[in-house]
Amino acid sequence: MSGEAATRFQDVIKSISPDIGIAVRRFPDTVLIAFLFTAFIVLETEDWFDLPSRTMVKVSTALICAFLWSFSVHLAGEARHWLRITLIVPLIVGFAIVAGLFVFPDTVSFTPALFLPALLILTGCAAYLTRAPANAAYWLFNHQLWFGAALALLGAVLFSGGLSIIVATLEFLFGLDIHSDWHKHIWTMGLGFIGPVTWLAFTPVTFTAEVDEGVQTEFTSRAIAMIVKFILVPLILVYTVILYAYAVTIFLDGTLPKGRLGPMVLAFGGVGSITALLSYPTRNSSGPLTAFFWRHWFWLNLGPILLLFLAAYQRISQYGVTEQRYLVVLAGIWLAVLAAYFALQKTGRDIRLLPVGLCVFLLVACVGPWGAKGFSIISQKAELAALLDVAGFLKDGKIHAKDRAKPGLLNSDKSRVLSIIRYLNKRQDLNSIAPWFAGQDPDPFANRDLNKYERLNAVSNALGLESPGGAVALGKYRHYAAGKPGPNTITGFSEIVGPLTLNAATKKKAYETKITIQGRGEFTIVLKNGRIEVRAPNEYPIQINIDDFAKKLLPKDQSKLRPFRELTPVLVRSDNSVGRAAFLIQSFNGRESDGKIRITNVRGWLLLAETSR
Repeated sequence: MSGEAATRFQDVIKSISPDIGIAVRRFPDTVLIAFLFTAFIVLETEDWFDLPSRTMVKVSTALICAFLWSFSVHLAGEARHWLRITLIVPLIVGFAIVAGLFVFPDTVSFTPALFLPALLILTGCAAYLTRAPANAAYWLFNHQLWFGAALALLGAVLFSGGLSIIVATLEFLFGLDIHSDWHKHIWTMGLGFIGPVTWLAFTPVTFTAEVDEGVQTEFTSRAIAMIVKFILVPLILVYTVILYAYAVTIFLDGTLPKGRLGPMVLAFGGVGSITALLSYPTRNSSGPLTAFFWRHWFWLNLGPILLLFLAAYQRISQYGVTEQRYLVVLAGIWLAVLAAYFALQKTGRDIRLLPVGLCVFLLVACVGPWGAKGFSIISQKAELAALLDVAGFLKDGKIHAKDRAKPGLLNSDKSRVLSIIRYLNKRQDLNSIAPWFAGQDPDPFANRDLNKYERLNAVSNALGLESPGGAVALGKYRHYAAGKPGPNTITGFSEIVGPLTLNAATKKKAYETKITIQGRGEFTIVLKNGRIEVRAPNEYPIQINIDDFAKKLLPKDQSKLRPFRELTPVLVRSDNSVGRAAFLIQSFNGRESDGKIRITNVRGWLLLAETSR
């Protein structure tokens, strides 16, 4: 009986758990990558690695990309009946490319946010990258693949949520002290390993089965057909009428379309393309609207695409190319190519071109000087050079110090120059304008120890920029950030509260932080008028002057501030009752105007004495 009970128990476990064995046998290295991803996140949560957050994101995203590449290679190999050993070369080459892109993202102008969806689309297309007609088989395979992905995600959420509830129940009922990291580990295991491996196990094993065209009888296919017929197609056709009505309006008015029209047209084109894919099996059996949509939507798409290009042209001519505008134009080209192809190819339309074309465009846009990031940086840098050249600041590729004090930049141009400098700095490419300042005094790039914020401030000061309307200029931005542990003599305090991030109160809103301290009640902490104010019932209010302290702490020239890795946290005590409270500052940001510094936010720890009375 014990043997039968054990067998029965094993059968129960198999019935309620995904067959990981299937996934391991079909996709061994893909499962291994999912395991490495999960282990990496868990170990990082346990502080095994001392990695910056940016590196953490890069490593985890690279592992996700490697997972998708491995999955795609295996699907392509299975569909073509390749020997397992022949997959080693494309796998290794793909892993090497992924590693190189994430190790040198700035060098190659890499955009992971475009690379990741391209690989995701590739998983559904990899098995069907052939010239042979395969619409019906492609549709059924992707239907099963993505339905399996949805089920796997649902299962992972239920698994993780259920275990988290069990842990919380044990804590509540039995008073167990279970570390909060266990909840993170549970969700990491569920979403990082259980979900992906379940998806792999659900992946169809045949690539030649075809969906029956016409009225659908299978439950999920029928549900999709109903959604397409009664929801998607009517909404898209109504939206088409609205866009054409708007086109007629602007034609009669003789105006250009609004600049923000681009995302609306892209959403229209994207949803329409998905609807075209979903409607393939029932295009001739779901009524006249669906049939009309399948025959004519690609023609009807040309009008909104023209509006999209006009709107993009208006924004680009005014402000140059950015990643968003680049992608709007690229997506417009994708939709235009599809519209032209499907409109001219009335019979034998290959629906694979919809996702494959998008995948190719995303891969082109994700890397290189021709990509979204690289091309946008080139465009913005060229516009910056043009603005400075017109103002007389830039001559023969050099910033001339004697000309920087001359009036030349209009107020609108000043704002535009500052915006471009911020743009380049955010994309780690501000150093590309360093040759303009070489040999000049001051040279904001001479000190290589400056961090990105210090460099931004130094460049703004070197250009002698002032904000329009007398507002505080970017060149007067002041900040302090401690990147080195340092000793502080702290005595006479019984409570430490933090870390706190306090934002300065405005006329419209006071950003209050409320902390309850046992035995003393609720404390309200607010940064107002350059002071940290601490209020509590039955206690005198406390004020800690941050503005004056910052003015004493910072050098007059922000560019002469030591690098953040050499700075330590600093302690500032309350000014209305010395010793009752203090704030240990880790970092702050502010603006300087008329010799005064106004702190906009501060981060650190509040120290309180045992009592304030």
